[in-house]
Amino acid sequence: AMSSWSKLRRAPTIGQLQRRGSWDLSRRNLKVKQRVENLHHEPGELWINPKGAVRLRWDVLILCLLVYCAVVVPIQIGFSPQGMGAEFEAWSTVVDFIFLADVVINFRTAIVIHGHVTYSQRIVATRYLKGWFFIDLISAIPISLVLNAIENAPRPVDDLEGEGGNELASWLRAPRTLRILRVAKGVRLLRMTRSARLISQLQEILMLNPANLQLVKLLLWALVLLHLSSCTWYGLYIYLEAERPGGGI
Repeated sequence: AMSSWSKLRRAPTIGQLQRRGSWDLSRRNLKVKQRVENLHHEPGELWINPKGAVRLRWDVLILCLLVYCAVVVPIQIGFSPQGMGAEFEAWSTVVDFIFLADVVINFRTAIVIHGHVTYSQRIVATRYLKGWFFIDLISAIPISLVLNAIENAPRPVDDLEGEGGNELASWLRAPRTLRILRVAKGVRLLRMTRSARLISQLQEILMLNPANLQLVKLLLWALVLLHLSSCTWYGLYIYLEAERPGGGI
């Protein structure tokens, strides 16, 4: 009985248990905080702050090019699948390389986690690969440059005397195939849906009225969708007319 009473007296009280629990919780929170601080270390070389002026200017450039693509890509799909001249193709290649550079820059742009700027290459790369990487990469492929490289590639000796020439290049330059490749460029327009961060930054800098800004966004989206649908229907008409000449649609 005495031993049981001694054990009971030595047992911790409710207050002691609460203090011990809060102490364990604070130690656990401290470890988590230290782990998070290790992720939010100071940036090394060639890192871009997502809230900095450099990233803001680059995002403005990308947004302007996206608006340009929203106008030009549907025209290419519907009206001119085989190209719009050498000068225009050269400029399109420049735009493609800018979007390829944007893919690289996204790998070197820090991200914000719980209000902290994170410069961990592993976390940044993992998030980008799980997110917009493949859409960005597909939409940035320079189609004109790839087609020219295939067309000018040396053919095997057995194929030099063939009548078909470079069949792969001929197939890729067919209007039907070019339209399919141009449609892949239309994937680039999906990037406009993630411009909310840039628009919110511009709204704070320019002190724009949120209601007016929302109205302008809705109007621009309506114009883009109307332009895209018009060019798509015309391109479908041309495609069906080529498939069934004189047969009517």
